[in-house]
Formats: sequence, structure tokens, C-alpha cells
Amino acid sequence: MRAAAFVLGLALIGSAAAAADPADLVGEWTVDLRPTPDAPAYYQPMTFVEKDGSLVATFYGSSGLELRFNAEFGALHFAFVTRDRSGPYNHSGVLLPDGTITGRTHSIGRDFLSVWTARRADATE
Repeated sequence: MRAAAFVLGLALIGSAAAAADPADLVGEWTVDLRPTPDAPAYYQPMTFVEKDGSLVATFYGSSGLELRFNAEFGALHFAFVTRDRSGPYNHSGVLLPDGTITGRTHSIGRDFLSVWTARRADATE
């Protein structure tokens, strides 16, 4: 019985991965960049748009470079890079089944790793 449940679970993971589509990210997102869980919310926009058959990301006022996706692990994972005078910012996230994104931003130049969450800009609280 456990083996059957395990195989069924693997099949569901595989079908969820097959259903993941980068187009699911298209739109405006509100990212909560609070530095600690008890800090006040600090919101910044993140946008994914289709352009010339590809997706383009904009985050914190910068265009995303080298946007990549991976849907092989049961969810849509993505990563891209933005830059400012301090250097590159490596962003990554995963679109969760509830429609939210959980992500990370790593900056070597500013010496931090930020953990953030995002929801569609038009989502009600």
C-alpha cells in the first residue's frame, strides 16, 4: 500500500511539473522585502511580460537578465539577475500551488541574502 501511494505521489509530482508554465508568471507582482519577519512590510513591484516570444522580468526598477526556468521538480522555479552600482543581484523564486511566490535575493556587493514573498498585485488581502 505504501509503495502504491509513493508511486502515485511521484506521478502527481511529474504531472504538476508538466503543467508548470512560465506564462503563469506573466503580470504584476507585489514583493514583500521586509528584512526580518517582524519588520514592517516593504513592498516593491516585480513584473513579468511576454516580449518577442520570451518572458522579461523587471524587479526593483531594473530589467532582469538571463531569466531561466525549471519546472522539473513539481513547481515553476525561476532565476534572473539585476544590477546596480554595487554589482549583480541574483534573484530566484518558486511559484507555489497557492499562487504566491517565495524567493531569495543574493547580493555579494551589498553582502546580504534577502528572503521574500510575492503575490499578484491585484490579489486582495
